Amino acid sequence: AQTGKIMALAAADLDSHLGLALQFLNIGKPFLFEGIGTLTKIRSGEFSFKPGLAIATSEKELITRDTTPATFTEQPLGDYKSILYNRKQKITWKKPVFVLLLLTGLALAIWGGYTVYKKTSAKKETTESEKNKKQEAVLNTDTGQYKKDSIVQPNQVTKLPAGNYKFVLETSDSLRAFSRLNRLKTFQWPAQMETKDSISFKIFILLPANAADTSRIVDSLSRLNGKRVHIE
Repeated sequence: AQTGKIMALAAADLDSHLGLALQFLNIGKPFLFEGIGTLTKIRSGEFSFKPGLAIATSEKELITRDTTPATFTEQPLGDYKSILYNRKQKITWKKPVFVLLLLTGLALAIWGGYTVYKKTSAKKETTESEKNKKQEAVLNTDTGQYKKDSIVQPNQVTKLPAGNYKFVLETSDSLRAFSRLNRLKTFQWPAQMETKDSISFKIFILLPANAADTSRIVDSLSRLNGKRVHIE
């Protein structure tokens, strides 16, 4: 009560002090208990005690000890472990710095993702625009090239010469039809194209043939065309 220590800490101090006393006694050296006396272990195994002078304590000091609570600047009195072991000081600046770095990283990641997305979208739009322009140019070129001699105008009836058959190679939309017709022309095919509604275009070939040979011609043209050919 006078020292202001908790019982567990006082017991630990007392046990440590008595252990030190036993070590002195076992090696044959006297041990001094302050205010009590000196204890010595003799060769026969017995102990010899010499009383010492009592430490005079003034009444004023006792009153001061009883009324003034003990204060410790290092650690609180409630936990004896905090006194026996050094408490690690926490570094308080790490948490704000970590949060700042985290927010900065998130901002950079969002900005980088947005930049990449914007560049990719712009590049995709440019590519699609260029592709559409090329397709329109090819379509216009093909239309101007084959409009007069290869395309039968809407609602115009194709008149078959005597002994000729109309072998239809493909029916598709305008873009596909003009591209296909252009390809066939490069292969020297006498292909023609017609449409009735300007939506569906028919590519065909007029060939002279006997009725008995039409099946054979259809099979041959189908193999060369890559698609099934039929007679119309």
